[in-house]
Amino acid sequence: MIAATVVLLGARLIIPRLRSRSAAARHLWWASALACASLIPLFARLIPASDAAWFNTLVHALPRPVSTLAGSNPDDVIVRTAGLEPAIWSPLDLAHSAWLLGVVMCTAILAWRLGRIHAIGRRATPVTDADMCACLRRSAQRVGLNDGAVALLRGDDLAVPATWGWSPRVVLPSASRQWSRVRLETVLTHELVHVRRRDWLTHMLAELACAVFWFNPLFWVARGALRRESEHAADDAVLCTGIEPADYAADLLEIVRSARIRTIPPTSLAMARDSDLSARIVRVLAVAANRAPITRARVATWTAAAAAIACGVAFLTMPALAAEVQLLPARVPSAVRSMLDDPVDQSRSPVGEVRVIGAWPAPIETPHVSEYTTPPLYSDDARAQRIEGVVTVQIHLDAAGTVVTARVTSHLGYGLDENALVAVRHWRFTPARLQERAIPVDAEVDVAFSLRNEALNELIANDMATQVGPGVTPPRVIRTQRPVSDRGAGGRVLLDVVLEEDGTPRIVRILRSGGSDLDAAAVSAFEAWRFSPATKDGKPVKVRMTAEISVHG
Repeated sequence: MIAATVVLLGARLIIPRLRSRSAAARHLWWASALACASLIPLFARLIPASDAAWFNTLVHALPRPVSTLAGSNPDDVIVRTAGLEPAIWSPLDLAHSAWLLGVVMCTAILAWRLGRIHAIGRRATPVTDADMCACLRRSAQRVGLNDGAVALLRGDDLAVPATWGWSPRVVLPSASRQWSRVRLETVLTHELVHVRRRDWLTHMLAELACAVFWFNPLFWVARGALRRESEHAADDAVLCTGIEPADYAADLLEIVRSARIRTIPPTSLAMARDSDLSARIVRVLAVAANRAPITRARVATWTAAAAAIACGVAFLTMPALAAEVQLLPARVPSAVRSMLDDPVDQSRSPVGEVRVIGAWPAPIETPHVSEYTTPPLYSDDARAQRIEGVVTVQIHLDAAGTVVTARVTSHLGYGLDENALVAVRHWRFTPARLQERAIPVDAEVDVAFSLRNEALNELIANDMATQVGPGVTPPRVIRTQRPVSDRGAGGRVLLDVVLEEDGTPRIVRILRSGGSDLDAAAVSAFEAWRFSPATKDGKPVKVRMTAEISVHG
């Protein structure tokens, strides 16, 4: 959002000072700035991250303010130390919920306003008067538009002319029956200019951008400037057809006087509004004002430039080369406290029998777990649902007893499948032997999840790392990999991690699952991260952390 804010702030400071330029040009620049600011966060989510060495070298070679902008993406991974049972709601969760609530409210208001003008259009009646239809044809010819592409209506709900809709419609107030032919053609020309310029579509896209980025006041400022410049541009186009500025200003003033007693729908493009009338009249009467229109080629050029700038800035913000790691004092998890008060039954092992798959010409010495380095731990969802049972993992062991591949063949869900995989991948097995010779084999192992033994497994996991406390220097990120899902869906996964003395992260379990695909993407990406080691009294130590991973689709 920093880059988007800089774009809009620059537009706010520069565009209003370009008074020698035409209103159509200023409208185009405001639209380009708003589009660029809206696309930067979108492209940042869609463009794949670049982990190329040349790009990282370039970023580090940039001046510090630029490299900080190019190397920070705090939304992807949030790393913090905590107890074994982290808080369900983090400050980021609250901020995300507040943003989502704002988006829903703004979108609901926009939908209500669109429904309101749709109802006004339904109640309006088509104009069949021959003189008015002739005026519509002449006005359409003036602006280079086909009069059949616009529906001309008259209604009692509006006091001023307005236009809106994907299929454009121009709605005249009931007072238009008493208008002169000159005023009617002037009004219709103004509204048809909006139709030809597709101002309503631009206005709706600006409204959607404001709904998404409602918390940034610069988006609302840009939307207001876009509306004002569209009216100035339409005024200029009308005056370029030969209408006298004094007559046009008088028509504007008279229409606004009749409209003061009624509300103008904000989602329509009304010809005259009381709020900006004085500025419009001053500009209409200005003799030396630049009223040059904008060509389609220039619109296409600026649109492509805005997209290219947004894409370039988004690319620069992709790699998360720096992330702050905050260390907090670890607390004794509630599961361990309950174990101390009420010892659990330790007779039930979480590791079942290892079964060798396939037929062999002679008996095989079956492998078994030799290094139980990581216990199978519960996810928050599984603990809350009190899920118990067995996850069966099929593994391929090499001749040294190291797990080469692993996949779940019998599922429990709720994040327990991935936790079983995380645990099994860390275990070491005794080699399978055929006639005293170590051989690679395919095997199955059952991983049991029991709430009775949960506290013991938590205690074993807690002993894997040094307790964080005073005098511990936080680690820093030195290499990253952006988590991306192959299935196209995105989401967040919360991992329980031990950071080794050499800065290598070791995934202990999935705390909060995002689904099997997202869990696998988060684990795979975060295992490729590297940190400088945490230190205590100048010596590297292990630390226990949680990492909230945002997986991109």
